Amino acid sequence: MIIGLERLVLARLIDVVPTSGKPFYNGPFCALAGRSLEFISTGSGGELEFDQRVFRRVYSIMSELDIVFSIIEKIAKITEFWYDGFLNALDWKAYIQADIHSLHVELRSLCDSIALLLRLTGGAGQSPDSFTQLRNWCKKEDRARRLLGVPILHQIRGAEWYDILVDTRDRIIHHRVDVSVKYQYGIMFRLFKDVLPTDSEFKYTPFMEGDWVKFGLYAGYLIGSLIAFLNEVAYDTRGYLAPNTNSYGYIPARSGVATHFMEAARDSLMQKLRS
Repeated sequence: MIIGLERLVLARLIDVVPTSGKPFYNGPFCALAGRSLEFISTGSGGELEFDQRVFRRVYSIMSELDIVFSIIEKIAKITEFWYDGFLNALDWKAYIQADIHSLHVELRSLCDSIALLLRLTGGAGQSPDSFTQLRNWCKKEDRARRLLGVPILHQIRGAEWYDILVDTRDRIIHHRVDVSVKYQYGIMFRLFKDVLPTDSEFKYTPFMEGDWVKFGLYAGYLIGSLIAFLNEVAYDTRGYLAPNTNSYGYIPARSGVATHFMEAARDSLMQKLRS
């Protein structure tokens, strides 16, 4: 079962950061984000009130995704400053701990924004407006299949990455556990004794070494999974919008480090599954 799940994650990452071909910013979400950006910037392409509401929600998701990319890049830059001797170890640890905290909060908030977008489109105002409640609703309610459609329903039900994100975030926010960090061939972190539930299958993946999590692989896994989900949502959302050929593109700023982390997570899984 663990190998099956890892193959699923690998397929997801290859879709977002293929070993050859177009990178993720040529995918459905960035195309939809381009339409949103055109509307926000020029007012065009949103003649229908429904389209305007969708574009504003997509723009909010874009903004939150930019924050996530900025946090990841900031972590990399702070680590580079420390490695080059411009920052002492205690300050480096404090800054990285704070940014890991912020990253989980922002990712969790972004997921709720996606739930709000789905409520606006397929959910027809009937689906929950938080992602946690949306997942529970999709597991229990027959009308979820009718409203959201089978592809989106399967994506929500199969979002194991969200469970790991929420567990980590809740331990930080609600259980007041401390984030410990160290540098050993890259940034590693743990929460108190363990970042993941003891019964989580992801405890045995390449993303952990003992009870330490390899931050770059872990972040690449979470962000890659999130973007893969956003692509599915965007593909579904465009069916609700008026046809339009826009000239705007959207390439997320400061996404280079996050892209590198996604590629590293992809390559790590490929190597493990070959062995």
